[in-house]
Amino acid sequence: MTKASTTTGPAHQFASDLQEQVADLLGHADIVDVRPSRVSAELATEGPTTVATAAFDSQIEYAFDQGRFRNRFTYEFRFENQTGEAVATMDFVLIVEWSVDPDFIPAEQAAGHVAATTGYFAAFPYLRELAQSMTARLGLDPFVLGILKRGDLKPGSVSMVVRPASAAGDDDDVGDDLDT
Repeated sequence: MTKASTTTGPAHQFASDLQEQVADLLGHADIVDVRPSRVSAELATEGPTTVATAAFDSQIEYAFDQGRFRNRFTYEFRFENQTGEAVATMDFVLIVEWSVDPDFIPAEQAAGHVAATTGYFAAFPYLRELAQSMTARLGLDPFVLGILKRGDLKPGSVSMVVRPASAAGDDDDVGDDLDT
């Protein structure tokens, strides 16, 4: 199996021969599964804390051979407080599995381009959900990844949903019916 990796974003325009190879690959392949292969999250502090900054990094890998094509995306997050100390870290690995016609061999350039565009874009909603749910599970304000623009490997924005602490008894009457 041939394996290659890239960490740079795709160009918005590419040569017509690559365009033909990409069209050929997409004509012989379809996404059949997107799944995590690693999910890790860790708090660096005990007790409540506020996140001031979040750093995001990603890596793209792909593997292909006759009748095979797979993408692997690694995402790493580091959350820091106002003084730059680590509050939490998270990392996820997502796999995008493709069904490929048994006799088809993807061109290497096309495999790299499709992984960095269509594959990355297909994995992004899964990353968004993992990032938001894991930060909430860590007791942090939920982390929201903004939209992913064509050709970018990072979202246009990253934000924390800051939820104010509710006042005692101010829980929108949840549970009032449970007392009866």
